[in-house]
This record gives sequence, structure tokens and C-alpha cells, in this order.
Amino acid sequence: MILEALHNFFIFPRKELSSDCSSHEFLCQTTSIDFLAKYQFDFNTCFREGISYLSRAQEEEAMQKLNLLYHDQSASSSSTSQESVDMLLKSAADILFTERMKMKFNEWRDMIISRPVVNSHLSENIEYSTGQFQTVFFKMRPAIILNGFSSHQLKLIQQVLRTKFRDLVYVCTFGEDDTSEKKVVYSDTTEDQMLLRKDVQEDLRRSREARIKSAIGIRHVIDLLSSEQKLIVGHSCFLDIAQVYSKFIGHLPMSMKEFALGIHRIFPQIADTRHLMSVSQAVQNLMSRKSKSLSSVFSLMCPASYTSPEKSSALRPVRIEVEGDETMSSRFISGAKHEAGYDAYMTGCVFVQLCSYLDIKFEDLPPQENLAKNNMLQKHINILSPSWNSGTVVDLSTGMERPDSAYMRRFPAAVYDNIVLIWGFQSKIKLKQSVHYQRISSE
Repeated sequence: MILEALHNFFIFPRKELSSDCSSHEFLCQTTSIDFLAKYQFDFNTCFREGISYLSRAQEEEAMQKLNLLYHDQSASSSSTSQESVDMLLKSAADILFTERMKMKFNEWRDMIISRPVVNSHLSENIEYSTGQFQTVFFKMRPAIILNGFSSHQLKLIQQVLRTKFRDLVYVCTFGEDDTSEKKVVYSDTTEDQMLLRKDVQEDLRRSREARIKSAIGIRHVIDLLSSEQKLIVGHSCFLDIAQVYSKFIGHLPMSMKEFALGIHRIFPQIADTRHLMSVSQAVQNLMSRKSKSLSSVFSLMCPASYTSPEKSSALRPVRIEVEGDETMSSRFISGAKHEAGYDAYMTGCVFVQLCSYLDIKFEDLPPQENLAKNNMLQKHINILSPSWNSGTVVDLSTGMERPDSAYMRRFPAAVYDNIVLIWGFQSKIKLKQSVHYQRISSE
């Protein structure tokens, strides 16, 4: 008996990183939307609750931006105060504001100096809090949280601190929701100020790295499958693999060989049931003149799982059970075509039956055996057809494309030496009519 555990993931490329200025595009053909709606796809759940993701290329780009930002901040923090250009106070409001800030900061600093700090608390229970000032402790140092100031006022505050207060340091930190918090911290030595700035930068770096890791989202599943080198099974899955590459790895390569080798590095073991069907003569006889679609193959090869008049499987079907609750089981028994989990279920059933045709007996396999290493199966994996009618297959392990020996052409191969190009016909005259008229006139 084979046990199948099925999982559905709704995914949606929402913007998770505030530092990412680009907006993700979501493109979909109207025919695709109509098709999904026909099979009761839950658009609301997809858009509202879909798990976001970053491709490996997007993660690398985000980390490069973070490293560049960290380098720039380190360089700016090491610059001297003389290198900063002071703003000219042109308005009376700016002058009054700066003078008021000088008085406030001077009053707060004098309070800190006059009352020593013991065990991260002021020696007396004195609060220095107003509407825009709130005294706290930040990294074991007295600090003020700046609330309700405009960006212009914050620049003026930084200028006041830079020119008038050598022992007060302006810092900006970010919370879990990426909201910024501005503080003024008391630090009485140059060495301590350098250590404070370094700690703030390290905290910011770790926080943003954690945000990037969190934004990876559903790609963690892809990375896990890749690291475990699991056997990936699909049915006519070339386009599916290309979608996985473009969404979770990066932009599709320009050449078939580059794409094949790239996907082979990530998933070294891929089995396409469409190709496996061509390996067994018994399966070819069973599927003769029948559709090779997944539902058609499933109905013929897995009659025990599908109510169909065509119960013509040559071998006794392998017993397969679905791991899940009653709701999931009833959904699969009813045959929910084009539902992602059910399509995966059908693909798994077909794959198991095809392995049976290849004389792979699951009951004789050790639990820890890597099925992809099985001698009966190994020579048939990593072979995909670029399209249903291409007449070629691609070997992912080498990147080489070659003719498909099992491909049956509807028409003989074209002999280009026997082709004649003719043009100049009137728009309403068909080629067959023109040739007919030419024959009559020549006779």
C-alpha cells in the first residue's frame, strides 16, 4: 500500500520588503481566469491569504542592497562632524524651534548628569516626559524618544545635537513592523558613542536580514525539496518546471541547455509520467488512440481510484490511500479535476502504476531507499518533452535535446528542398482555387 499526503498552498507575490521599490506584476490571461473559475478556484483566499515569496535572485538582490546600505551607514558614522553641512536657518520658526530644542536637551542632560544611573534606572523616580519627549533606557543608556516631529524638525534636531551637544547621540531604530523610532541617547565618551552606533547598525542589519528571510515564504518548501534531493514527479511537467524556475529561482535562461542544467542543479531527479508512458509497450498498447491528458491516463491506469467504464488496466492496481481528514478524502473521491491537490494525487497514482509496469515492486523496497536510484527507473528520469508536439526530448542531466523515439508524427517530415514559395495572390482567392484555375488554363 502507498500512502499519499497532499498539501495545497495558495501563493501570491505580494510586496513584503519596504526597501524593494519595484512592484511585483501579476499577469493572467482571461482564458486562464475563466478556466479557474469554472473549476471553483478560490480567488479570494489566493489574493488575501496567499503565501508570498522571494526568488533566489530577489533574495540575493535584497541582500546586496542591505550590504550596500550597511557599508554606506558605516562610512557615514565614521565621518567627523565637520564633514556635515549645517542648514541655514532662514525662517523665524526654525530659529525659535532650534532654541527651544537647545533648552530642552540642556535641561534633560543636566538632569541625567546630576542624578547618577544605578542598574539601568535613575537614582530617583524622576520622569522627564512631555508630549514629544519620553525618557527611556536604550542599550543601558538614558535616552529620549522623539515623538511627533516632522522630517524637517528632525534634521534641525540633528544639527543642534551635532553643534551644541557632544555627549548626545541621535539614533534611528526600526521595529518589527518596520516603523522607525527616533531617539537621543546620552553617551559621555567618544569610544562609547562609536560602540553605540556600531550596536545600532548591527541591530538594524540583523533585523533587515530577518525580514528578508521571512519574505522568502513558500520558497522554503522549494529549498527543502532541493536540499533533500527528493524525486519530483509531474505529468507533461516541462511548463510546470519552467514556472517553478521563474518564480522561485530567477529569470528563465536564454537557452534550453542553460535552463536544463540550471534546473538539474536544483532538482537532480525529475520524473515525467508522460515520458514514462512511452517506455512500456504495455502502456502504449493500453493508451493507443487515447488522450494522453492526466485525467484520461488516470481513468485508464487507476480504475480502483476512478469510477469509469474503461477499467482496462492490465495489471492489478497498487493500493493507494490518501492521508487527510474526511473533507479532503471526500473531495478526492468525487474527482475534483484541476484542483492542485487532486491533480497531484492523480499524478502520484499514475506514477505508482507506471512503476508497476516497469516491474518496480514497492512492497519489496526498503523504507529508506531512494526510488530515483532504482535501476529500473533511473535511466528514465530527467527526460522531459519541451512541448506536447515537439517531437523532441531534453535530457536535463546533459542539457542536450534529441528526437523522441516514441513520437508519432501525424504528417511526414517536411523536405525543404521540395517546398516552393508562391506569393502575389489576390486577397479573396484561396490557393487551392488558384491552382485549379491554373490547371484549367494550361489544359
